[in-house]
Amino acid sequence: MDSQNERKIFISWTGRLGNELAKHLRDYMFNFFPLKGWVSNVDITAGAVWFDETQRALARADFGVVCLTPGSSKKPWLNFETGFLFGQKQNCKLINFNEELINPLMQLQKIDGTNQNDWVKLLIEMTNRNQYECEQWVKSQFPQLQEKFGLIKQSPYSYMCQIDKTLGNIQDAVDKLKANKYALENICFQKVILDSYQELYKHSSQVEETYSIPASQYPQYLIFLQKLDPKPHVKAIALVNVEERFWQQTMGR
Repeated sequence: MDSQNERKIFISWTGRLGNELAKHLRDYMFNFFPLKGWVSNVDITAGAVWFDETQRALARADFGVVCLTPGSSKKPWLNFETGFLFGQKQNCKLINFNEELINPLMQLQKIDGTNQNDWVKLLIEMTNRNQYECEQWVKSQFPQLQEKFGLIKQSPYSYMCQIDKTLGNIQDAVDKLKANKYALENICFQKVILDSYQELYKHSSQVEETYSIPASQYPQYLIFLQKLDPKPHVKAIALVNVEERFWQQTMGR
């Protein structure tokens, strides 16, 4: 292969699943002459300044692709790289792996990473090779890629994607609260809101092998755990320094 004719692809990603997909695309789907993929945690040499190397790779790239996994589109660094790529390069694509896109990313060029035909069109555009060659290459590579984006439904990837998605929803709620006219004018409303978020932060920041919640939420969590499929063995939920009242109430409560 002629390295001078290589077309460099900057592959942007975030999160553990995004990194798995990015590395797979670099080594397989984009290992198709004249394409050459670049992934930060693979192609930056030991001891190099990470930010400087990333900036140089962005500047040298002929194409940019952004791997979007559930919850990733609201991550600040991924949005920075996406904005840079679309601002500096004419050839940039979002590759969507089941992310629910919002603005401004919704307005940008994208392909469905789970769709084989979209991959054929992308490779034709990137390589200028004929349709038959691209179809045969995608056909040979797509089954392994399907296994990778199938990780979205598996633990721990599923858990991390749900965390990212939930954090994005919380950020949306916070942004709305900042503009809420009642919160801006009512100090009591502000206090209740801030206490609620501080309580959430306190409980989530102390998680190790146990997780605590207010005692008032005990029955709801117990019932929720018993409804999981496959059904777990719920051995105990401890009430610490609080009198048990829920099961003393009338049936149906």
